[in-house]
Amino acid sequence: RVIAPDLMGFGASDRIPEYEDYNFEHQAEIVIELMQNLGINEWEQVTHDMGGLVTLHMARLVPEKISHLYLLNTIVYKDTFHPPADFNYENKLHRWFLELHAHPIIGKLIVNNMLRSGTDYHMFTASDRAGYWLPIRYGAGALVHFFTHTSEIKNNIDEYRSWLVSSNIPTSIIWGEDDPFLGIESVVFLQNEMNIPDDSILILEDKKHVIAEESFAEIAEFIINK
Repeated sequence: RVIAPDLMGFGASDRIPEYEDYNFEHQAEIVIELMQNLGINEWEQVTHDMGGLVTLHMARLVPEKISHLYLLNTIVYKDTFHPPADFNYENKLHRWFLELHAHPIIGKLIVNNMLRSGTDYHMFTASDRAGYWLPIRYGAGALVHFFTHTSEIKNNIDEYRSWLVSSNIPTSIIWGEDDPFLGIESVVFLQNEMNIPDDSILILEDKKHVIAEESFAEIAEFIINK
């Protein structure tokens, strides 16, 4: 059984009225409550990018419920985290720019550029692109929160990662080798810090950031066979 929830403010989920309520701990609490309501007490968790920050909070809150964790190109070290820009919520120009994600024309251009820079010549259909862009059109608050907290993430990421390391959750790593936003060095650092065996690591050569689009079959096979 596979459960693939949208984080609040993303995809087809509801939007959260208050900007601060998009914080990563609150998102973690919502996912935990979802699993409780589904009556699921233990699960394997696959996480990518910003979802990794939510997952690190879950590793602190309910480590006993995550039987195995698969980290796909996510934020775990300050020095290997290279966001496109560091925005500040107090800066009105920064907020204005980020809110352009919801613009009917400019938003498409931004998302298309993100998909080009995050993949290695992967061909997205018009439907694929619409799946990324249309949900943002109806509210970019979650994206604004994430991109205006990159400095805070960098300042706190060592603590967040310590929750995972101390949780003793069995962890596997799946990483796009050429990710421009999250350096491949993350894999070496985390493998050494958590003593992760080589057979629990999958490096996708010549792949970038959006690996679940480019290499979904290879990723699924790796997870199923673990």
